[in-house]
Amino acid sequence: MDNSNSTNIKLGSLVLMIFSAIFGFSNSISAFYQMGYASIIWYVVTAILFFLPSALIFAEYGASFKGIKGGIYSWLEGSTHVAPALYLEDSRYDPARLVENEDYEEQSTSALHDAMNQLDDRSRNILQRRWLDDDKSTLHELAAEYNVSAERIRQLEKNAMEKIKVD
Repeated sequence: MDNSNSTNIKLGSLVLMIFSAIFGFSNSISAFYQMGYASIIWYVVTAILFFLPSALIFAEYGASFKGIKGGIYSWLEGSTHVAPALYLEDSRYDPARLVENEDYEEQSTSALHDAMNQLDDRSRNILQRRWLDDDKSTLHELAAEYNVSAERIRQLEKNAMEKIKVD
């Protein structure tokens, strides 16, 4: 890249660019209307406390990463060397959460067994085959096995669900 045609941004231009980009000229008029000349002090304080440090940080990044395209994202990637996704918490192996999940599964399984033991054999078998087996049976399959209608199997299933329902 030939630097003979490059020009630098002058301080006044930089101040106007920052001022118009962040505050805007319309905001300065309303601030002046509300606070008078005191608004100038707040613009100067903001420039000193925010824009000056930001400008120095951006200048440092720009000087360190001259040939890199992509702006601030490339600068941050080059300065941290770590993808932001690696900072996300991985709670899959959190011991407290693992114990809590095991305890929940154990309690749920125990509660299900207790509830199923309250049912008669036929109702327990219907719920087991309709909801808990990997190969779930249809109402018609169970109706043929018990020599009743599919509607009666549905009623038995509904009554069994009402019995084991936890409030």
